[in-house]
Formats: sequence, structure tokens, C-alpha cells
Amino acid sequence: NTARMYQKQINSMAQSAKEPMKKSRLEDLAEQVRDWVGSVEAMARQVDDFYRNQVIQNDLQIVPASVRTLTRQLSNEHDPAVREQIERTLAARASQLKALETLQSRVRQSEVQLESTIAAIGTIYSQALAIQSTDQIADYGHLSMEVDEQAKALRDQLEALEEVKFDK
Repeated sequence: NTARMYQKQINSMAQSAKEPMKKSRLEDLAEQVRDWVGSVEAMARQVDDFYRNQVIQNDLQIVPASVRTLTRQLSNEHDPAVREQIERTLAARASQLKALETLQSRVRQSEVQLESTIAAIGTIYSQALAIQSTDQIADYGHLSMEVDEQAKALRDQLEALEEVKFDK
């Protein structure tokens, strides 16, 4: 995957650095990126689990149709006892639909976060390449801060997604 390729390139830069200070900074950056890529992979697994979960995928098809059918039935039903049963069932299905939509939204947010994170890792890699040819050690500290910020945002999103256990 793309994130792993960037990680390998940053590791290679760290290993080939000649100046001890640059080498140390690049090794620190490589370690941060390694941890970051681990979070990327964990989130990608969570997203994959969502799409592989047949119960959820089935519910995403059936529940909206059920809500529409029950709504139609309710508008045509005149028997109070049957209306009451349909209303209860409709309320349960509406609640289920809301939960599914929330879950689906979290997964979409995670997908966007993954794309953003991979772009950020690519940017960090490009910036590290540019810095490598200069004498500005301080710039590695800036990259390190960027990695920390991006990794935190990814971990927050991952934690929200990990609250859901997708049994396959």
C-alpha cells in the first residue's frame, strides 16, 4: 500500500543519512511515520470489516425499504390495533435506520480521513526529501509536529470507528 511505500522510503533516507544530527532526526521521523502507518492500516481494516459484514450490508438495503413500506401501510391502515402495531414497528425500524446511517457516516468519514492521511504522509515524505539536501535540521522538527498532528486526528477517528465491533 502507498503508506507503506512512503514509510520504507523515509526509513531508507534515515539509514543513508551521513550527518549524525540529520540521521537522528530522520530516524525519529521514520519511527513516527511507522506508528502512523500502523494506525492507517488499523483503520483500513475497520473500514474493510464494515463492507464485509453481510448483516450490516443486508440491513443497509432492507431497512430503508422496510421504513417506506411501513409508512405506506400506516397511511392506508384504518384498524386502530393494527395501526398501533405498525407505528411501533415503524419506530423500531426508524431507530435502526438512524443507527445504520450514523455508522455509515462514520465509515465514510474514516475513508476520507484515510485518503487525507495518505496525502499527508506523501507530503511529509516530499518535504523530508527537500530538507535532506539542506542544512536546516530545525525543519525536521516541523515535520515531526505535522506528523504528530495528523496522527492524532487519525487516532481520534480510529477510536470512534473501533467503538463498533464488526463481527463477520
